[in-house]
Amino acid sequence: MNMAPILGFVYYSIRTGFRGKKFSDFFQPKYFDYRLDIFQNVTLKSFQDQSDKDFNVFLLHSEKHF
Repeated sequence: MNMAPILGFVYYSIRTGFRGKKFSDFFQPKYFDYRLDIFQNVTLKSFQDQSDKDFNVFLLHSEKHF
């Protein structure tokens, strides 16, 4: 049985609501350094380690930081 690949979305730097946080807190260099470290060492590693590679991942990133 052929199934469609799994689709995943990673919200890397999208303006969205987080409880108790201001938007301005999320678009600072320190925050992006923290996010890049997690993305490289946790998220990407997890995708690389998957035994079933039949998936597509969309990385969502804003150009504007409102």
